[in-house]
Amino acid sequence: MGALLLAASRWTLPFGSLCLVLTLNSALMSVLEAQYHLIAVGLLGGLAGDVLLKWLKPSVAYPTRVRLFACAVPMVLYGLYFAVLAVTSGVWWSIPFWSGAIVLAGIVGWLLSVLMIPPRRPIEA
Repeated sequence: MGALLLAASRWTLPFGSLCLVLTLNSALMSVLEAQYHLIAVGLLGGLAGDVLLKWLKPSVAYPTRVRLFACAVPMVLYGLYFAVLAVTSGVWWSIPFWSGAIVLAGIVGWLLSVLMIPPRRPIEA
């Protein structure tokens, strides 16, 4: 998420760029354990990220949009990951454990957005 936030803040990303990055990442990671069905997670998560990027239009001028984008993309990605695992091979973790992993991914994304755009400091008199 840090690299995506940096790229989105620096350039105007064309539609499909997040899909490309996340699909390549998941494809390269799925080769390690021959879990090729997980490539769909990167593809669908990237498409969702591209839709969120186009819809929210996060920028430094709108920090709330940046924070929502940084929180939503990892949550969607991890939600899709656990959904694909549940359908294909089953999820071994308990419900609070895997749902907490989804929430924590969103929190980490939100914290990365706080590092990128720190909150405004009060003006000293």
